[in-house]
Amino acid sequence: MPEISIVVFHEFEQGKPIRDKAGEVLLPTKVIAAHELAYKFRGTVSDSGVEDGDILIAEPRKTATTGELVVVLQLGNAFLGHWWAKRGLRELRCDDDRTMNGKLQIIGAVNLIVRPA
Repeated sequence: MPEISIVVFHEFEQGKPIRDKAGEVLLPTKVIAAHELAYKFRGTVSDSGVEDGDILIAEPRKTATTGELVVVLQLGNAFLGHWWAKRGLRELRCDDDRTMNGKLQIIGAVNLIVRPA
């Protein structure tokens, strides 16, 4: 029988602040490392396969490579999208064809999307 962890998650939706310690979820210990964070996402990012209520397991980071699915902050609001860092550009490409640039702070790279039953 696999070991299960109770994981405290943070919650956000596009363009809104992150709610810290918003709830708990049971996850197999093999899907989350001690240093990783769990975020419950509200909304849909269809080009990334993320649906409302999915748990995103993210490695805390300040940098990312082009194409990685990342969580970023801009003026205190959180966004999920694909990072783009080429030809001098640094931007986030969101599902709604919106491209964000300017002061973007990467807070994590998504390693796994867990869809609760």
